[in-house]
Amino acid sequence: MLEEDVHHRRMAPLSASDQELPRLEQQLRLLYAAADRPDDAARAIDGLSEPEREAYKHLMFGLSTWFADHQSHRGPFRAARVLRSLREASSELSAASKLDLRNLAFCERVESFGWFTEFTRNEFVPKQQIILYVEVDNFAAQEKGPHSFETELQGHYQIFDSRGNIVAERKLPLDREVCRNFRRDYFLAYPIYLPDAIESGRYRLELTVEDLKANGEYQGRKFGEGTIEFSVRS
Repeated sequence: MLEEDVHHRRMAPLSASDQELPRLEQQLRLLYAAADRPDDAARAIDGLSEPEREAYKHLMFGLSTWFADHQSHRGPFRAARVLRSLREASSELSAASKLDLRNLAFCERVESFGWFTEFTRNEFVPKQQIILYVEVDNFAAQEKGPHSFETELQGHYQIFDSRGNIVAERKLPLDREVCRNFRRDYFLAYPIYLPDAIESGRYRLELTVEDLKANGEYQGRKFGEGTIEFSVRS
């Protein structure tokens, strides 16, 4: 019944504007996966955007592998194939997703991704130097060659007092990196100084990062935001 419904909708004169069709096609692909029809399950859905279309195809391939009853599709071999499909789907969706900023922290020292020393308390004095650490996901990487991926992230922060007034803001240095493989462990570490004349009280820092390599797969400019609170004592 679902196949017939989808077929009639595809043949309709206004099928391109049928907002229900992509949802029904996705449901049909799930049924194909459950019926052990992996090729049909992984068939592209025209009504989705390119990243969504590719991501859903990888998801259906992984799900079909999970459902498969063949002996070679069980155990570690099956798990590895499903995991690869999920990673491919995640990679496709990252291009169409906003930046994800995680683990924003004020640090005394930063060694590498996930390896940093935070301040015991987020309480500082005017003019104090702090390292602002953040991990970034869903970034784009431009392939410059067979073994060359370039990323460009531009940071900017604003500091607000307890009344919501901006007391400081700064555009941070451009972070451009070239790696042989697509990075999975991207982090930024910005040395910053608190303002000279900042008064005692409670504050929040709002960090915004823009992905300058985001392309047509993402509609508009691609940002990520993070917030962290701190206090100042004179």
